[in-house]
Amino acid sequence: MPPKVARSAFERLSLRLQCEELAIPLTEMDARYDKASRRWYDEGGASYRRPEPLVAASIRRAGFEVAHCEGTALLMPMKALTFDWFLTNYEADHSWMRRWYFEGMCKTFEGRATEIRRSMARCQEPEFASHFDAIMSVHDLGPEAVPRNLALLLAAHHRSTLLSIFDIFASDPYAYRAGWPDIVAVSETELRFVEVKTADRFHASQERVARAFRDALGLDFSVVRLKPKQSNWANNPYP
Repeated sequence: MPPKVARSAFERLSLRLQCEELAIPLTEMDARYDKASRRWYDEGGASYRRPEPLVAASIRRAGFEVAHCEGTALLMPMKALTFDWFLTNYEADHSWMRRWYFEGMCKTFEGRATEIRRSMARCQEPEFASHFDAIMSVHDLGPEAVPRNLALLLAAHHRSTLLSIFDIFASDPYAYRAGWPDIVAVSETELRFVEVKTADRFHASQERVARAFRDALGLDFSVVRLKPKQSNWANNPYP
């Protein structure tokens, strides 16, 4: 059995103190949890096996396209934006390239991040949509799939933010592939990242991502902590 890794001083803090240190707003949201069925219920009676889809549905009702698949919601669109470049610069068939994880692609070409970034900036939207559809067709993500409309919004209205994210991500792809907030919410004018908590706290990779991306780029990070209740919905931050 491998030795346990000692938790950092930050990891030992309460969630509220962690959020204060990271300057990330923390909101508490009421929801009903049924222990017998192990399901969460929203104010309309819809049930969810996990808390993230419940919060995602609430944000969707506020007019956002939403994905609850952590960093995959960013990595898949970035891969689609750069797909032509990798096809041109790596000898592999199209089918295999669609399955290659973006962090591995960037690590393999870590000395050519400037070229990859340039291809991301130049990719046209029809080309992007075609590559995105092809890539998603070979990744069976089920309910955690990246919605096509969310990806199109990112490419069309938040390209500069994706480029800034890529600049940091490409410096250490394997370190930054994990730790992203649970939910990515996108509209034409806003890009939000929402972490969902119940009883747990930030772990090391989440702290790393928050400090590297939220602090450097001013991204909109927030935390929603679900509070198990019977029928009180007064504290819904996304009515």
